[in-house]
Amino acid sequence: MRDRLPERLLACAGGQELAAVDFAADVAVAAELDVSDVVPLLGADGFRDAG
Repeated sequence: MRDRLPERLLACAGGQELAAVDFAADVAVAAELDVSDVVPLLGADGFRDAG
């Protein structure tokens, strides 16, 4: 599954919508695993580090 994650994300409805408006590269970034040790948390003032 890990090696096919970008392909699978692009196959789902959200991935197809993003690819249709030229954001396929963003889907590829979203599919990257283990590249960050920060978990974003969305609050009233925007995103912050949950750690």
